[in-house]
Amino acid sequence: MTIEAYGQRYSTQPYPTQPYSTMPHPTRLDQGIAHAVATGWRVESRSHTQAVLVAGQRCNHLLHLGLTLATCGFWAPAWALMALVAREHRMVLTVDPWGRIAMLTA
Repeated sequence: MTIEAYGQRYSTQPYPTQPYSTMPHPTRLDQGIAHAVATGWRVESRSHTQAVLVAGQRCNHLLHLGLTLATCGFWAPAWALMALVAREHRMVLTVDPWGRIAMLTA
């Protein structure tokens, strides 16, 4: 239902039936990506309406295996700690037809 007052139209529906964003949706997604990249995330993949961002790094197991063998096993506790602590975190940014950005953590 639409109400007209003072030359303006107002909708009584909870969500707009037409997209209300004046900015193109890829631009809105680009803004969200730029904000995430500025805070330390990196882009893993991107489509027109979605982007997968990654923070952190995986453990380099070949390097730690070499260090463990070179130190006769003394490096093994450090390797175990790095394998538990050093992880990648993923976040998915999506933009809907109305220009709203949603963030999901994986």
